[in-house]
Amino acid sequence: SSWWQLKRYARAFGLINTCQLVVRYFWTKLCAALKVGRGKRRFYSVRGAASYHRVPVEIAANVNDGEFVERLRAMRPDVVLSISCPQIFEKDLLGVPSQGFLNIHGADLPKYRGLMPSFWMFAHGETEACVSIFEVNEGIDTGQIIKKRYFDIRPDESLHAFLKRSKMQVCELILD
Repeated sequence: SSWWQLKRYARAFGLINTCQLVVRYFWTKLCAALKVGRGKRRFYSVRGAASYHRVPVEIAANVNDGEFVERLRAMRPDVVLSISCPQIFEKDLLGVPSQGFLNIHGADLPKYRGLMPSFWMFAHGETEACVSIFEVNEGIDTGQIIKKRYFDIRPDESLHAFLKRSKMQVCELILD
């Protein structure tokens, strides 16, 4: 549940960062609902940007569910881009796109495979970060790397500020 995730986040990142996240979440929901900045091509979510550009987005509780896989197959996608999906993709799902199934990862692969890679980069005192795009296979973050982008971690940067900046790096990497 969302409540459990919020408590888990608070334990990992502290009360102040959790409060900032909650405020930002509700602020972006409000701005999206009111379409603030929409004429300036400002988007507050992947769904908002995709909708503007008429790209279908679907959130599935289980991406390997047969009904979801069939809906995706009916779209006949050339490429599927997964963003922030904590599920393991099975063979049937991976076979849907004709040109490939790609995933975004917020760290250097294979060094920081798995969940919460930004947190682990901070915990290990890294001074350089990386975002990666790779081909998804049946393993966990083990597919062929398509492209990486390295950038500095600022010495006085909070994890929250770093995550925001990291997301911008990912956007630029996708466009590349």
